[in-house]
Amino acid sequence: MAYRDTSLRYPDTAPFDPECAYPEYPFEKRFTAPQNQIYHAVREVLRDAGLDKNHFGTNEWNPIGDLVEPGRTVLIKPNWVRHYHPLGYDPFGMITHPAVLRPLVDYAFKAVGSHGRIWMMDAPLYDTDFPTLKKICQLDDLQSSLRARGVPLTIADLRSLVVKMDRGVVVKRIRQDRWESEGVVFDLADSSELVELCSTLKNIFGSDYDRRMTTAFHCQADGHQRHCYRISRRVLEADLVISVPKLKTHKKTGVTLNIKNMIGINTDKNYIPHFRIGAPDQGGDEYPNTSSFMKQVRRLAVRRARETVLGRLGHRGERVAHLFMTLLLAIRDRPSPDETAPTIDAVDIFYHSVQGDTHRHGDWSGNDTCWRSALDINKILLYGTVEGALKTEKVRRYFSVIDGVLAGDQTGPLAPTPRAEGVLVAGFDPLSVDQVATQIMGFAPELIRDQARASQLSQYPISNSEIPIQTISNIPEWQNTIKPGSDLQFRPHFGWTYYLQKCNQSVNP
Repeated sequence: MAYRDTSLRYPDTAPFDPECAYPEYPFEKRFTAPQNQIYHAVREVLRDAGLDKNHFGTNEWNPIGDLVEPGRTVLIKPNWVRHYHPLGYDPFGMITHPAVLRPLVDYAFKAVGSHGRIWMMDAPLYDTDFPTLKKICQLDDLQSSLRARGVPLTIADLRSLVVKMDRGVVVKRIRQDRWESEGVVFDLADSSELVELCSTLKNIFGSDYDRRMTTAFHCQADGHQRHCYRISRRVLEADLVISVPKLKTHKKTGVTLNIKNMIGINTDKNYIPHFRIGAPDQGGDEYPNTSSFMKQVRRLAVRRARETVLGRLGHRGERVAHLFMTLLLAIRDRPSPDETAPTIDAVDIFYHSVQGDTHRHGDWSGNDTCWRSALDINKILLYGTVEGALKTEKVRRYFSVIDGVLAGDQTGPLAPTPRAEGVLVAGFDPLSVDQVATQIMGFAPELIRDQARASQLSQYPISNSEIPIQTISNIPEWQNTIKPGSDLQFRPHFGWTYYLQKCNQSVNP
């Protein structure tokens, strides 16, 4: 289902009640509010997806009831990656707006009842300030208002590790060993998509400076491979997962939609390989190959400093790095002269100044690592049990609504340029929904590696690939298929521009 209404705007005030009491609305008529087009749009999407179609327009309409039984658990998984936009733009071009989540909560409540459980949870970046994010999204008001009406809603942060950063350097680490952040460790072993990386696994990088933890979780020994992820127990306890990502570009995977959204069910980011250090001719995918001797030297110097000072010296190294960054920013706190690679934060300034390179941390089209981690986690989402094992059949239901009311392109996912597009994309299959959304953005799905591989999976498939994609849409240009010239011409991250433009031309001559 691909829905578009360019007049759509997010409402301002929680709890984001609908404009009218629809026949199936589970609350009193007084719980309505003016100026909420989003609730109606999501309702239209659920109807057009064919959910409980025989009862639409009556008080018995129960769309989510087609997917989950009374008394069960529904997890709503938004994309709450960060609590601020580094360029000062509207953060809702980067994070899921709660107004899109609200009708899904209401319909989940109608399905599971007061004896069920509705969890709205995510694991943002490890330096995201969750109290600030909750304030921006008015999540406390949303939760308290709906709980007062009997809705069993819990909103929580899934991260087990949170850090404080200053001038691009970690200055404090906080362990959150709580009910929400409880994790279950899965070892996918030879079923991991990372198996193909084989001897280059020693080069993988997670989230923190010290790579040794990540390489211990993903390694080869005695002829076998180990590939571990720490997945939220709360997610594994869910009977239905509703994924609600943003429609936006991504610096490591090209786009970030449903498949990439599930990175946020892993409670410790150091279990997730994001890239491999070095260039491809060195067994890495951190940046492209170069014939420049000086650039090679500068890259090596940065890598050695990162691994020695920050990765091995711990807090002492971080204090040294913090002092260095303080001095560097005092001297070089100005925009990059390279207009194709805008300076976004302190780390950008460091890499531009010291490394002299626009590529860092695998933020380019040659990243052959991050998409593999995303697919691995999707396998666990659909087939994983609370005992840390994978079943041969899917163990939970799945539905998705992509929030593209305010979307984002260019320097996504953390600093995208907002685009008011009024788009919602929904469906029952993560791959199919991602493919339609990618086409709407103007990119060829076969060029996005997680989607290309997902269509080929035979063991633990995440898609019903034998079912042809038939797009249902309220606009003729998107009915049945996204017709040429009707896409929204999103601009890719600068590290993906050449690859997507060149390859799009070969795919769509």
